[in-house]
Amino acid sequence: MIADDPQRKEKLSRLIALIGGIVALVGAFLLCVIAFAGWSANFASLTQERQLIENQIDQQIARILSEQTSIALWDPAVVATSPDTFDDGFVEREFGIFFSDTYGHDEVFVFAPDGRPTFAFVNGERRSLDVATARRSEISAIVDHALGDGGERLKERPSALFEDIRNAYANIENAGEYSRWSGHLMNVDSQPAFVGGLTILPPTDRSLLNGPPSVLVSINYVRGSFIDGVGEVLLLPDLRLVDSPPGDSRLGTLPLVTDDGVMSGYLAWTTRRPGQMLLTTILPLGALVVVLAGLLSAFMFQRLRRAHDELSTREADAWRQARSDALSGLPNRTHFIEELGRRLETTSSSQSVLVAYIDIDRFKVINDTMGHEAGDHLVRQVSERLTEFLPGSDFVARFGGDEFAVLRSTRDDKDGDKLSDVLKRAFADPFQISVHKTQVTASIGVASAPRDGTTIEQLMRNADIALYESKNNGRDRATVFVPRMAQRISERRAIELELRDALENDRLALAYQPIVSSESSEVDGVEALLRWTRDDGSSVSPADFIPIAEEVGMMPSLGAWVIDRALEDARRWPDLKVSVNLSPAQFNNVDLSHQIHDASQAWGIHPSRVVFEITEGVLLDASAQTRSTLGAIREMGFEIALDDFGTGFSSLQYLSEYEFDKIKIDRSFVQGISKSRRSLTIAQAVVSIGRGLGMNVVAEGVENQADAAVVQLLGCTQFQGFHLYRPLAADRIDVIVKALGPVSHLPARQAAAFDPRRAKAS
Repeated sequence: MIADDPQRKEKLSRLIALIGGIVALVGAFLLCVIAFAGWSANFASLTQERQLIENQIDQQIARILSEQTSIALWDPAVVATSPDTFDDGFVEREFGIFFSDTYGHDEVFVFAPDGRPTFAFVNGERRSLDVATARRSEISAIVDHALGDGGERLKERPSALFEDIRNAYANIENAGEYSRWSGHLMNVDSQPAFVGGLTILPPTDRSLLNGPPSVLVSINYVRGSFIDGVGEVLLLPDLRLVDSPPGDSRLGTLPLVTDDGVMSGYLAWTTRRPGQMLLTTILPLGALVVVLAGLLSAFMFQRLRRAHDELSTREADAWRQARSDALSGLPNRTHFIEELGRRLETTSSSQSVLVAYIDIDRFKVINDTMGHEAGDHLVRQVSERLTEFLPGSDFVARFGGDEFAVLRSTRDDKDGDKLSDVLKRAFADPFQISVHKTQVTASIGVASAPRDGTTIEQLMRNADIALYESKNNGRDRATVFVPRMAQRISERRAIELELRDALENDRLALAYQPIVSSESSEVDGVEALLRWTRDDGSSVSPADFIPIAEEVGMMPSLGAWVIDRALEDARRWPDLKVSVNLSPAQFNNVDLSHQIHDASQAWGIHPSRVVFEITEGVLLDASAQTRSTLGAIREMGFEIALDDFGTGFSSLQYLSEYEFDKIKIDRSFVQGISKSRRSLTIAQAVVSIGRGLGMNVVAEGVENQADAAVVQLLGCTQFQGFHLYRPLAADRIDVIVKALGPVSHLPARQAAAFDPRRAKAS
């Protein structure tokens, strides 16, 4: 035994002393790391808070410019602000009142092309032009730049801030020489203020601009509301503007220097100091742990030595079993990761390590229809096929289920594409499953080190992202990873999390786009459109977040919210029909028809006042449940419209199989119809079919008067588009409805039979 052997005791003593010395050094190093980490965390937190505040200032400038474009890039605005046709009432209503009430702009000015002021609106009321003349000297850099006179050069803001406004101006034909804008933090009236100025241009009718355009300037002062808002967003509740830097070390400060070089004070706040606990609590505890570790190490060494030999034997057996897949006989995920780590460590700089993920397409369908035994048989055949097609130097493993992986070391930069081709050929021939030969496809994702990552985690994650890209693009394909894929995944995940939070906390909104009757030219309906504005004020396009909601299973709850809110708002407009879009994902919900019925009863809305719009995606491979749900909705009295008609490959078949109340011609055929004979011919055919089947025909995407005239001549019963109305908030629809007067859309017999007193009060 060790205790009876003086020589071993001496060796053990030396070993314990060595371990004690190492533990002491490691402990000292650990304590230094903790102290440095605490200080670094405090410093990094302060730096990040300063950067976030500066970003909020930049975002405020970008927001003001973005808000200005909502009116400034508008044909009527160009006419109304032109010196020759200046419309005083229009400018006061659309520039002064709108920007003040809607966006909270403190001061709004309009300057003629020669630089003289033509309009002043300050603190919510119309002011004399003397106010604008006095203010011009302070904001001359903004005005002169917009007028094309150069102006004083101010501090440049990040170009990315102006990407949206740059795109907005880029869409205006032949307006490059007049496309001028600028936004800055400036000293105005001895106060820091956000100032934005831009030219007023026509987005559609370039002929309205006969010379240099007028200039719109907005001023928002850096006051308590802005500072409180930034503090709330950044979780800095005591953020404040002070005249001089405070002496308290617990406070973070940021000098507020305007773009024209004026020191306007300091922003101060209580910094979070996340490293303080490390310095005051963790550091002393760490010292205690280091001492105890040194004492325990000697004791544990003696006990571990006796168990070492026995455990080594058992470990070797367990290690072999833990690294193999029982079904296929291939190495398993654990073995694959070990081999990948080994190759990453030993591969030279001139070599690459390829990782390919392989996922059998629709493997679950095979399991469900042919049985799990057939699925196991397919897994074994795929394992044999991969081993057969790949050289012996490649490392093939099975991760479990229908997932396989291949590891290859190579010096060929194009070997990723070659490996993809080999793997695709491996699935080219049918597989024998039971007594049947079945064609099986696979989705493949390939990543390469060091190009796509230098660690196991990075490489496997990027290969998995490439695999996801293959599956997302229709399966049966191989995709080599590129960095933008990871960025899309990250962005999609961020949108998903924020969308869930917005839905749970009722931070979504509906806009309504009026639908105009071609016969009376009056609004006789509205379409509900989902809108989402993030907490930072940025808007997310439905084209971006709706597909994500469908993919992650949020559409049933999101669609339910839209239906409930749209029917609630419909009570405000008893003479209008309200159109609501239904996603294909909503039809997987067996309660959709009950949900619609309950919402109409709850808000007292007669079914004939509601139009549910579906796309051909709902009808493609429609299940019995989908057909039943559509039938139930029609039976309750709701109207059904086929949206985006003409873009699918089997639209006529759907018209013959299903009964619709209206069809909507896709905007791709309406926009520019006055100039395109092809679009005109297609639209004419759609109108003929729709009217022949007794359906109303709606033209979507009417963007100008010429297109509106053409679709009216074709016989469309209704129009919809930016030329007529943009999507508006419910309050703006109230104004339109009030101007319309009573227009009943309920048949007398239905109106008499419907008793709104049965409905739930709001």
